[in-house]
Amino acid sequence: MLALVGGVVLLALCLVYLLKKPRTGTAQSALRKRDALGLFTSGFLVNFVNPFVFAVWAGLVLHATNAYGHAGDRAGFFIAALTAILLSDLLKAWLAPRLARLLSEKVMKWVYRAIAVVLLLSSVRLFWIAGSG
Repeated sequence: MLALVGGVVLLALCLVYLLKKPRTGTAQSALRKRDALGLFTSGFLVNFVNPFVFAVWAGLVLHATNAYGHAGDRAGFFIAALTAILLSDLLKAWLAPRLARLLSEKVMKWVYRAIAVVLLLSSVRLFWIAGSG
């Protein structure tokens, strides 16, 4: 039953992406200006309420506990993990304005179509699972 419901949801999202029109204009016009504290707060809250972030950190804690039994080794692991996350976030922030220039309406139309195809294939797979189960 869950596979059937998931297939319907993915099929609906597929249709949304097929019918969705890319935005015209620059992304800068859609953004409002905020200070650093506001951006930090909204970023923190988005990550705080995201259950995937909790699952990733729970997995990291379990891995560190199993792989590095000593407190010092675990601390080193977490410092390395936090450093890697910080560096990747800084890289994404640095690359975002450069990538925005490449995302024309034509490119976004193809991106939406590619997403729709992936969602369609995933929904077909879930329907297949629901039918065989």
